[in-house]
Amino acid sequence: MLLHFGRVPVLVVSSSEAACEIMKTHDLTFSDRPKSTSAEKLFYNCNDVAFAPYGEYWRQVKSVCVLNLLSNKRVRSFCSVREGETKSMISHIEQSSSSVLNLSEMFVRLTNDVVCRVALGRKYSGRDGERTFKQLLGEFGELVGTIDFGDYVPWLSWLSHVNGSRT
Repeated sequence: MLLHFGRVPVLVVSSSEAACEIMKTHDLTFSDRPKSTSAEKLFYNCNDVAFAPYGEYWRQVKSVCVLNLLSNKRVRSFCSVREGETKSMISHIEQSSSSVLNLSEMFVRLTNDVVCRVALGRKYSGRDGERTFKQLLGEFGELVGTIDFGDYVPWLSWLSHVNGSRT
């Protein structure tokens, strides 16, 4: 079913056969994401690997990411970080054996600590750093998910000035 959200066409797929057709047979036709105002602002005019339009530039950025961030050698090089953070989490669980634990929160913290140590060189969990980092990630997630009415109905783009999302 084809819907139009303002000027943006949206295809609703309700069968596995149609999904297979789209993902395999016509994958290049459906490979791009529509540009959004929030993605343009937050992701350097959509020049990152997640929002760049499919093409030569995207293939090059993806190649750089795969070779430099996700290669077996690079992943193995951070084994000690993953092991250390996992041991730290297990030790925390052992120390708190008599109390109720929120495992979801603990796994989020584990993931956050590993990613921060690998990408930024240090952990940001603990007192002020954790709260600030969590707040920033939450705000960033909200901004990425923000809908700009002007993306769908151009004559309503003035609303973005009213609600403060565009200056």
